[in-house]
Amino acid sequence: MTRVTGALLGAMVGANLLFPLVNRSPRVEVAYYFIYALILGSGVWFLAMRGWQKWAGVVLAVLAFLAGVADVVWLPGQSAFSGALVLLQGLLIVVLFGWIFEAESVTREVLLAGITIYLLLGAFFVPLYTQLEVRWPGSFNFNNVLLREVPEWPDFLYFSYATLTTLGYGDITPRTDGAKALAASEAVAGVLFIAVFMSRLVGRYAGDQLAKADTNEDP
Repeated sequence: MTRVTGALLGAMVGANLLFPLVNRSPRVEVAYYFIYALILGSGVWFLAMRGWQKWAGVVLAVLAFLAGVADVVWLPGQSAFSGALVLLQGLLIVVLFGWIFEAESVTREVLLAGITIYLLLGAFFVPLYTQLEVRWPGSFNFNNVLLREVPEWPDFLYFSYATLTTLGYGDITPRTDGAKALAASEAVAGVLFIAVFMSRLVGRYAGDQLAKADTNEDP
């Protein structure tokens, strides 16, 4: 299981950090959509504890890839890819949360799963921000940002992680009420996750130590 969570974490970091750096030709974008859908679908398949979650992950991964291809080739800016990706990432977050809370002790796997959830939270909001700007242009202010003709995925990937960590450089800011509400939700989610995850780790670790102490005291 350590290999699965470790590979998932490494793949998430690579996908989110390397994509903004590459030349985004149509072929590269299609390849990225395939790899990212494969990463998320594989994570659900290997970590889900329920059969329906595994198959739901497969279906959503296929839909996300096909919708991504459609986004590149036929219908730029369409919401099908964003919707499928939000559902797929949300499912993986739920699977990882369930796995963490059912773990009997604090292990390397639990730590890797927690870090992966944090990265997924940032990625979860990217398609939502993107669709918000596509559907309602002007939802965000872009100050001193080198933009293409319209804001793209890497712009909101950067903004999402800056919001999740409550860093807030101020070069991209929400302008409309909907954008402000979505950004505030992500900031709160990031803070709450750290609080809940750390309390879970501390509580489980304390329980492990008490159990070991009781075992050592038994004659």
